[in-house]
Amino acid sequence: MTTIEPAPLSGGRSAVIERATGLLLTPGRAWDRIASEPATIRGLYVGYVMILAAAPALAQAVGASLFPSVVSTADGGFVARASLGGVLGGAVASYVLSLVTVAALALLIERLAPVFDGRGERLQAFKVAAYSMTPVWVAGALHLFPPLAPAGTLLGLYGAYLLYLGLPKLMRPAADRALPFVGVAAVAGVALSLASAALLGALAAPGGLGAGAAASEDVLILPDGRRLDLATVPEARPIS
Repeated sequence: MTTIEPAPLSGGRSAVIERATGLLLTPGRAWDRIASEPATIRGLYVGYVMILAAAPALAQAVGASLFPSVVSTADGGFVARASLGGVLGGAVASYVLSLVTVAALALLIERLAPVFDGRGERLQAFKVAAYSMTPVWVAGALHLFPPLAPAGTLLGLYGAYLLYLGLPKLMRPAADRALPFVGVAAVAGVALSLASAALLGALAAPGGLGAGAAASEDVLILPDGRRLDLATVPEARPIS
């Protein structure tokens, strides 16, 4: 029986890959093992969540660096590369918010369980939240090539199916309340993800005012919130 516990990355990768693959290919059997195996919340974070959640953050950083944006201007447009500081800052913020989202979803599931005649066990709730996010993190690797990112979002929806399979097994709601419980948890997960995305956008925008307008004649704020120093692109002109 594989237990996801705190371990160095070099020793824990095989267990993480095995668990993620099982959830993606044979989710029913994977949830059966997860429901009964010993674990700790710290172990889930260090041995699984913190490893997989890094995939989309790193992919976004690399993708933004290797595939610059093409910004339309009055004289034909130009290629705009994000600054290293902006790329790293965005990756760190995305990573931290991903970890927070898991914790928030787990706490919501724990609190909601008694409402649906389920077991309000914190560890089991964290298992549901952490493992249901697996497709989102795996699909996030597609950000390495930004044009594929929308497809990654669709693939991430498989997490709702994992929630549908895993939540009843781990939280044990009443049979006639399992589906409503899954629905409420899924909506909560989507809401948390949207809130996280909105916060990322707010953090990326200077002064929290959002993107789309230049803060000065020398700086262009790109649609995704990145700042471009026009002095570094001689042929660039601000969008009028």
